[in-house]
Amino acid sequence: MLAWFLFGSAVAYNLVMIIYRLHFHSLGRFPGPRLAAATGLYEIYFSAWGPGFFENEIDQMHQKYGPVVRITPDEVHVQEPSGSVNYADRWIKDTRALESGRPLQHTHFQIRKRSMSRVRSLIRVEVNQIIRGLIEKHQPHADSSYFAPGLTKADVYTQLLDQTQGLLDGQRNWVSNLSNVASLLWHAYASLPAPSSSVNWAGFYIRDDKFPALASPVSSPPLPGAPGSGGVTISTTYSSSENQILLLGPFMGKPACQEIRFGRGVCGTAAAKGETVVVPDVLEFPGHIACDAESRSEIVVPILVRGETVAIIDIDCTEPSGFDDEDKKYLEQLATFLGDNCDW
Repeated sequence: MLAWFLFGSAVAYNLVMIIYRLHFHSLGRFPGPRLAAATGLYEIYFSAWGPGFFENEIDQMHQKYGPVVRITPDEVHVQEPSGSVNYADRWIKDTRALESGRPLQHTHFQIRKRSMSRVRSLIRVEVNQIIRGLIEKHQPHADSSYFAPGLTKADVYTQLLDQTQGLLDGQRNWVSNLSNVASLLWHAYASLPAPSSSVNWAGFYIRDDKFPALASPVSSPPLPGAPGSGGVTISTTYSSSENQILLLGPFMGKPACQEIRFGRGVCGTAAAKGETVVVPDVLEFPGHIACDAESRSEIVVPILVRGETVAIIDIDCTEPSGFDDEDKKYLEQLATFLGDNCDW
């Protein structure tokens, strides 16, 4: 009786695992034979015939399913052209690293020795390129905002920069790009412990002449009941830097101030000086503009193009001293990347 119970339990367990691997496993989005995804017996069957048989089967998988295939329940194999310099046969083995979103290290690759003349496959050693490629080809954009619990601040910022590069690839419109980056920043801070998790606003302000409708003098429609038939002319030709204005751009958080003049408040000061401003306590900052009374600390990083401020990154926190030199370092890297990779 006990033997039948154990046998039934084993069968039930394996059925559950097969269903999980086929429909709920994190590698379920990758193409490949269903049997290979369901059980490791697929690999065992071909390996039993001798060295090289399973590798030959992998070649057949690539011909049928493409350059990225799932070859076992927990392994993905990536193939690149045989003409690439320095190629080797490698498997992505530790799938927990893929699930976490953390940058992959070389220890996450299991290298299987075999005849390199039989299989022309490659995983590039530049780990960040692998991550970006998988994001672009096999993950929806929403997955980019996942930051695994327990990462260090440096890990989270590094992932954020990698995800930003992937999301901005092929797109230079600053409206689209800053919208995605604002979301990444919001989710990144939420994944960290306090005080970073207390960030209550993350977004951008843009110099007004960078908005398409304000790029050159335009006339607004006539106001109802206003004398005359003409509209109000809006000009963005500044007589001095003090006349420059920041307008609210893409953000995450509560509604915010729509317009900030250069030199005013934390944002305007950073924009006018062209340098990062970190404020441990906004209540002690002269001329602070309180868009949200709950904010207690703030960091503002200018986005510079040819030495001029075209926009700023603005992050607010409900706790004092919410930002440090590490935040400054990575946000300045982000600002440089956005300045170089958007059309302003």
